[in-house]
Amino acid sequence: MFSILVFTTLTAMHINSTDYRFAGSKEKPVSAEVKDQESKKISVLSYEAYFNVVNNYRNYYAGYESLCFTAITPGPPDAYGLHISFGSNMPGFSNIEYAKEDGDYRVLNNNTLFVALDRELDVRYNVTYQVKPVFSSPEKELVYTINVDCFTIKAIEKLGGTRARDIIKIRSDPHINYGTNNPENWMTFIPNESEIAFAQKQWGHLLEGVSSDHEKAMILTKALMRELRGHGGLPQALLNELRAFEKYEAILAGKSGHACGQYSEIFSMACNSFGVINRRGFIQDNLQSDEMLVELGSSHLGTEIFDRDLN
Repeated sequence: MFSILVFTTLTAMHINSTDYRFAGSKEKPVSAEVKDQESKKISVLSYEAYFNVVNNYRNYYAGYESLCFTAITPGPPDAYGLHISFGSNMPGFSNIEYAKEDGDYRVLNNNTLFVALDRELDVRYNVTYQVKPVFSSPEKELVYTINVDCFTIKAIEKLGGTRARDIIKIRSDPHINYGTNNPENWMTFIPNESEIAFAQKQWGHLLEGVSSDHEKAMILTKALMRELRGHGGLPQALLNELRAFEKYEAILAGKSGHACGQYSEIFSMACNSFGVINRRGFIQDNLQSDEMLVELGSSHLGTEIFDRDLN
């Protein structure tokens, strides 16, 4: 079972739990070589716990993306715009076709769409495309509508505002995720021995006698919310050079505010210090260059907990 915990920098929390146990499922064998390759990543966790997560994810949460963004980058210097690259990890994927507005479909070269933009316009404008991943089984095919909404600096100034970059909003229907999420890549913010000792000193007494992964995570996040309440605000650059628990101490010392990114990093490190398997990632993401800020919706970071008792 995944318990999805989405945090704001205040005290709001959303929890969504779903039990996806299936009768007769069997975990896939894992070779000694693969275990050896992963050893550094899971030094704090047992092999059994780690591969239980990976195998259950593969069995119950196939993680297949009919279509996803694999890269979004500014265009070449001589052409202002965006390169939007797509991919799919579904079996039978062949290629991607696209159409502008309601035009005819064409094969998308290198699965990458170039969206030409005009930053000299002083009005808000948008460009719409239909994108269709093609599979060996036509019944899997689904048409996605992608809307690129453009707010240039000149358009913002005309409305009386000021911005350093053009704002580009990308919306999709059905929703397209940025990248695919493989369970092998979940294990971030792995604590070292001194960080485990720090966590034990700070929160170990709260977890005495608690065995459930989900319950441990709930206790940890409640403790962090109490401790960091009143310290929310603009994160300072000094935090970029600090590890998660160093960030925690700097924030409590009043050296910086914190937002969802810093909170989720500290929470993830705390969970890993007590063997609570989790993943941390953007619910939506923002990308920026010197000329533009690309928004894929509202940006926020969330943390998901894998509860071994329910898998």
